[in-house]
Amino acid sequence: MISELDHHIGRILDNLEKLSLTENTIVVFTSDHGEWLGEHLRYGKGYLGHDCVSRVPLIIRYPRKIAKGKNVTQIVEGIDVVPSLLDYSGIPIPQHLQGPPLTKVIQNDDNKQNSIALTEMEGWKTIRIE
Repeated sequence: MISELDHHIGRILDNLEKLSLTENTIVVFTSDHGEWLGEHLRYGKGYLGHDCVSRVPLIIRYPRKIAKGKNVTQIVEGIDVVPSLLDYSGIPIPQHLQGPPLTKVIQNDDNKQNSIALTEMEGWKTIRIE
C-alpha cells in the first residue's frame, strides 16, 4: 500500500513539473487520524490517547515559499491547514475559521503558536502537550 501511494504521489508531482506548475502549486499530504493496527492490543477506530491516533503525517510542499526539506517539530492541528493555504494564497482568512495559519511557524520553527492539541470522540477527550 505504501509503495503504491508513493508511486501515485510521484505521478502527480511529475505531472506538475511537466506542466510547469510546481512553483505555483501547494501540495498537501495528510490524514484525519491514525488507525489502531494492533498497538496496545487494539484494532480499528475509536480509541484515543496514543500517538498512533493523534500523530499523523502533514506534509506541505510549496517550493515558492517553503524551503526543501523544512521540518517543523512543534504541535499543529488539522484545523490549521485551511488558514495556512489561504494565507499562502494571499486570500483573507475568514474570522470564523478556528485554526491559525502555519506560515510563520513553517518559516521559523522557533515561532511557537500551539503547545497543545485536543482530540475528542464520543465524549472522550485527549490533550496532547509537547
